[in-house]
Amino acid sequence: MVFQLILFIDHDDASDARDLEMFLKLAKWSQGIPRSKYDELQKLMKDYFPIPSVRRMTERIQRLTKIQPQFIDCCYHSCVAFTGTYRNATHCPVCEEKRYIETTKRARKQFLYLPILHRLRLQYRNPARARVLSSYRQSFSEGDSHDQIRDVFDGDLYRKFHVDDLKLFQDSHDIAFHLTLDGFQLANMRHHEVTPVILINLNLPPEERYKKVNILASTIIPGPNKPKDLDSFLRPLVEELKQLDDGAEAFDGNAGHSFTLRAWVTMVTGDGPAVAEAMGFKRPGNALRPCRCCMIESELGEPGNRGKQTYYVPHTNYDFSNPPLRENVREVVRAVATANSDEYRTRFGINRASILLELRSIHFPRSFPIDIMHCVLLNLTETLFKLWIREKLSFEKDAPPSEDDYHLSRASLKAISKSLATARGDIPSYLGHAPRPINRHYNGYKAAEWEAWVRYYGVPLLDQHLGEQCVDNFRQLSRIYSLSTKHTILDNELTALNDLTVSFVRKYEELYYREEKRRLPVCSINLHSLLHLPSQIRDCASTVYSWQFTMERYCGIVKPLARSKSQMNTSLANGVINQELFNHVPFIQTGEPELAAPPAFPILLDLFRAEVTTHMRRSLSEYLHSDSTFGMTFYKRCQVSEKLIIGSKHSQRRGDINRQSNRVCYQPPGGRGFMFATIVAFIEVLRPQRCLAWVRKYDGIDIDRTKRVASFAREGGLCWIEVTWIRSLFGILRDDVNLIVTDVNLFD
Repeated sequence: MVFQLILFIDHDDASDARDLEMFLKLAKWSQGIPRSKYDELQKLMKDYFPIPSVRRMTERIQRLTKIQPQFIDCCYHSCVAFTGTYRNATHCPVCEEKRYIETTKRARKQFLYLPILHRLRLQYRNPARARVLSSYRQSFSEGDSHDQIRDVFDGDLYRKFHVDDLKLFQDSHDIAFHLTLDGFQLANMRHHEVTPVILINLNLPPEERYKKVNILASTIIPGPNKPKDLDSFLRPLVEELKQLDDGAEAFDGNAGHSFTLRAWVTMVTGDGPAVAEAMGFKRPGNALRPCRCCMIESELGEPGNRGKQTYYVPHTNYDFSNPPLRENVREVVRAVATANSDEYRTRFGINRASILLELRSIHFPRSFPIDIMHCVLLNLTETLFKLWIREKLSFEKDAPPSEDDYHLSRASLKAISKSLATARGDIPSYLGHAPRPINRHYNGYKAAEWEAWVRYYGVPLLDQHLGEQCVDNFRQLSRIYSLSTKHTILDNELTALNDLTVSFVRKYEELYYREEKRRLPVCSINLHSLLHLPSQIRDCASTVYSWQFTMERYCGIVKPLARSKSQMNTSLANGVINQELFNHVPFIQTGEPELAAPPAFPILLDLFRAEVTTHMRRSLSEYLHSDSTFGMTFYKRCQVSEKLIIGSKHSQRRGDINRQSNRVCYQPPGGRGFMFATIVAFIEVLRPQRCLAWVRKYDGIDIDRTKRVASFAREGGLCWIEVTWIRSLFGILRDDVNLIVTDVNLFD
């Protein structure tokens, strides 16, 4: 269990500004202190001022925020929650475990539900938060140009379905939610799975909505097992969302008047099995109709080791230009549920009528966008790599070498892995995780590592080691991922994305499936899902607004809160409650916060002294076209944007440990193209005032736009450049040539 230390201020009136300010500072500072340290500090400070117990700390925060968590009875094995039709049950309808302890008549197990309405009211009473909540969504007006999609409020789902058809979001105060759920293992031994359900407030700008303090925890479905009836656990949330659909009174702290608060869920996301369960559909590998968007029919593969057969999704007879899209899904789901027929369940791939059908704001299936993290990174990319190294198809594992050009030789795999291993210090942390040798660690690769592979490393490293058609096919996947994860997507880019996905799927099956039954495992539902990616982006905007990285990060945040190994569910629930209380304490302040002016970039950092060489001074005179005496100040680092800080030769003090952060991609004005250099030092020239960088250029730059590979030949001479020309950092992969990797689009 995580304990928070808070200095107890012995005043009942929480409006005392100084007490409250101190309370908030200590609350933020003290999160995560273990109980032993907490008790020790209590003893040390008892003669000076009293420090409250954990119980008194929680009570005071609850008095301040008035957030009241609810604990609702559920099955001891987490099969169902005793809500809705199970409200009066005394035994679990699935496993028949007793609901109550016989001697005390108390529930044997409960799950946590945190009501939404009060937290929204609390946020709206805060002037600063109320201003953001009521202004950001409204900034996407009907008169905006539709040639680009910047956020979910530019998408067709919001504009045409929610606003035009349902007449929702007529008031600037109305809240749009993104609901996401996923199971994760609470114990390292992987025997205790917990399922959090969270809400993301889309009325906040993207740079704010995904911060952990702004994520609204809703339901924590306890372990150790997956729920057998997900709907019963979602019942409290659905009932409150229906109440918010009708409207509830709230107060706008910015405008100073009351209003009717309404909120709707517009998107629901999770991995493939989680979304299928939430929709009431069959799991993809166990369904004749596995796609939630169209009626494509799957095929049974060959029996596995245990005789089990899995459904796969080849596109042999699929009409790419006119796909058989699902229509009137709500009515079909209700009809299948009413018929209660296994034949209809199989024909349509539907198990039951989901509780989410009770929410009119959720469109079936357009409100359930594809999660590109699981689809591309954790499935397609890994599948391709296993195909290349003969680990995907069972009949290829022990087969002798063949003439197929989609296999990597041992020498090629070793060379690629060596390039990744030696590049660890040459890839800046700004571009992601340091690469690990892929031949030894691919089974342990996380989504972020596969992302770096598909975005940066894969194409240039495979270019010299894999068949040309296979590299070109993977290059298409890399472009699909890069385009679909842009924050703003243009209309013509969506058209290009549609052509790319069709071309990729067709070529992929030509290379790896070949219409052979034994090769069916390469045709997963994730391959098919790519075909619906462009239409779902048109509905729900870029995949970065719906991918599961947010949920994965949230699971990583709450997992350490379960300190007690004997009472893991209770410990986790208490930790989540404390987290929500602390997240909402700042909103009880009614005063206007002091807003700092946005910084003016670039910002030079870490002043140091350096000797000005004759060559440096002469070169600067030529660059500035002046022979006057310059006043120069040297700096080690420079912040060019909110997220990007660039180092120099003088900041790389531990090159054996630190990763290089002083290699830059820059673009001089006048359409001269991209250039690359290593920063030696940053300087500020006082007369005239300029921010410059003394750099060593790279010569022999070769940018192959067809192969989408960039390289350089050698380091060149020293020169001056403007700091404002810098676009980003770049890293180096050393194969037969010096390969350049960067997040700057060098090829389009």
